[in-house]
Amino acid sequence: MKKAFIIITSIFLFGFKPSDKKVIASYISAPNDIAHIKLTLFDNYTFKFKMEMLGFNSKINSAGIWKENGNTYRLAYKTEKPNLNSLFDESYDANNDFEVIDENIVDIISQKNELWILGINCQKKEFTNSIKTNPINNSTEKSIEIKQFKAILYKANQWLDVKGKGSLAAAMENPTKEKVEIIQTEKNFKVTFGNSDYIYKIISKRIFSEMITLYDVTLNEVKYEIAISKLPNGTVSVNIDGIWQVLDIKNSSIFIEENTSNKY
Repeated sequence: MKKAFIIITSIFLFGFKPSDKKVIASYISAPNDIAHIKLTLFDNYTFKFKMEMLGFNSKINSAGIWKENGNTYRLAYKTEKPNLNSLFDESYDANNDFEVIDENIVDIISQKNELWILGINCQKKEFTNSIKTNPINNSTEKSIEIKQFKAILYKANQWLDVKGKGSLAAAMENPTKEKVEIIQTEKNFKVTFGNSDYIYKIISKRIFSEMITLYDVTLNEVKYEIAISKLPNGTVSVNIDGIWQVLDIKNSSIFIEENTSNKY
């Protein structure tokens, strides 16, 4: 019986051909000098974790099983188990994105579009297109998700009017205290200061460093650069140099901006 159990478990973990499984989501590390990391979840409820330490002859190729529980993915490492407390360091988890349950299991928030692994920001990519076969008439039904993307909401109760106050130092001495909301989607930033709204259209995106992402945007046909910086204390800063800045953003929320589907 024990031997049979081992065989069944091995088939569950490794017996699927590439054509038998599809990627549900993957987390890939941003450019950095520490490690290349990739965590991939498959639709047969297995996952693979690969990490290559840069500058060292050290690699980890782990596999395991996962399940969805509410708004979390529970990952259970089965082979080549890494030290989860080192990988998922609580000092980098200001927004409670993950929780180490024991030496084999970690919970991660499924709705977040990033994950900090080994202190490195890993961006999430979801794969929503699927092709399903009807076993009754052997026909193929292709389900395409036309539009689904996540928006990030940054909120604060004050901002720095750098241009209006003449300098960053003057703006920091006298911040503008009013409602601040910044909604980031795939296409634009909607910035709200008090009762004023500004729509910045995104032209391009680039990773400046592990902690800073830059977006080329336009407002009224004028080009700007929005920088989103993740600071070591767990807060976020959003700014246009010389124009405005929002500091000490401690919490951000993610929601589905639009979700429609079509079948044919």
